[in-house]
Amino acid sequence: ALREAADWWRGPFCDGEAFGAWADDVRDRLRTTQLDALLAHGEAELDAGDAAAALPAFQRAIAEDPLWEAAHRGVLAALVALGRRGEAQAHGRRLVERLARELDVEPEPETATLLRTVG
Repeated sequence: ALREAADWWRGPFCDGEAFGAWADDVRDRLRTTQLDALLAHGEAELDAGDAAAALPAFQRAIAEDPLWEAAHRGVLAALVALGRRGEAQAHGRRLVERLARELDVEPEPETATLLRTVG
């Protein structure tokens, strides 16, 4: 059900249209709901032991919000579960660099802990 809900997303509500603040609010809520559905789908797949099905959900979330650390943590966990530790390490390095470059911040504590685990 979570995958189906995430698949309904066809892009931002009234994207590029000038409908006023109400449309902006609706657009933001729908986007948040879509991202939450993708994250929940990925986490459910990981919990079920299907990292191969989880990975695309997390990657879609990152495509929508490249700085969302929860989705990056999902990618890291899925890659490690798939035995792709080198890819996970490279992904983690790119995330740390991007956070520093674009936001001038360190990773969240939960992300930092996972990055240390990945190596």
